Amino acid sequence: MTFRYLSFFVFAISLFGCTAEKPRGSVSGTVTWQDKPVNVGYIIFMSPDKQFIASSDLDAEGQFQLSTSLPQGEYDVGIAPPSSPSDDSGASPPKSPVPLKYSSPEGSGLTFTVQAGPNVADFHLK
Repeated sequence: MTFRYLSFFVFAISLFGCTAEKPRGSVSGTVTWQDKPVNVGYIIFMSPDKQFIASSDLDAEGQFQLSTSLPQGEYDVGIAPPSSPSDDSGASPPKSPVPLKYSSPEGSGLTFTVQAGPNVADFHLK
């Protein structure tokens, strides 16, 4: 009888413990290269397990606002150059001043810890 109650208790804890979601945070900020705003390309946030990924274009002042909130925790960050145009114009995308080593969240060395609520993530690259 005691074993049955203990089994139910362990089952209930595992069931309810797995459904709790971490608090989420919104992220905005600015990206600069050598003290000048990076106004081309986009920023990528990726959790180490690659379960959560969010990105945003950089505006004329190098600012961004992720379109989705992220669960709190540590994220790898990449600053990627603009994508090639999808049309057949043959135009090349504007060149980013940021070195390619920053383009991948996995290899850039940039990280950010998202807290619950609003977060400001400024990246001043040199």
